[in-house]
Amino acid sequence: MSEVNISPITGIWKLVSIESETNDGVVTHPYGSDVSGIVIIDPTGFFSAHTMNMKRKPFKVADPHGGTLEETKEAFEGYTGYYGKYDIDETERVIVFHIEGAWLPNWIGTHQIRYYTPEENRLIVQTAPMLFDGKNIIGKVIWERVL
Repeated sequence: MSEVNISPITGIWKLVSIESETNDGVVTHPYGSDVSGIVIIDPTGFFSAHTMNMKRKPFKVADPHGGTLEETKEAFEGYTGYYGKYDIDETERVIVFHIEGAWLPNWIGTHQIRYYTPEENRLIVQTAPMLFDGKNIIGKVIWERVL
């Protein structure tokens, strides 16, 4: 049995918004304004996170491997999903996600650092600077507590 770690970030969180900011201060919404997602941060040390653009178009055929290159590209670029274990430093308000599986193969086996701020029933999470769409950005994700 895993050790239980109840903290301000454990629980189930529903996505409110995602934005990214470049070094020169340009703010964008990389998944558009109509986004959905969930992150489950389990008190035993496991997590699963998913975000997506809700305006992704369905493939013309129902076969998950039957999309055109354009359909597949849009579906992939409009979705983020990863899972694994995590460590938290409540004093520094840092969470490190140890990625075991991800939509992006490059993330598997990596340690993704996030900075968090709990605010009543919301959790604001920011990335360390990262490469996204060819630019260095800091991502900001706002989650709202479900459970």
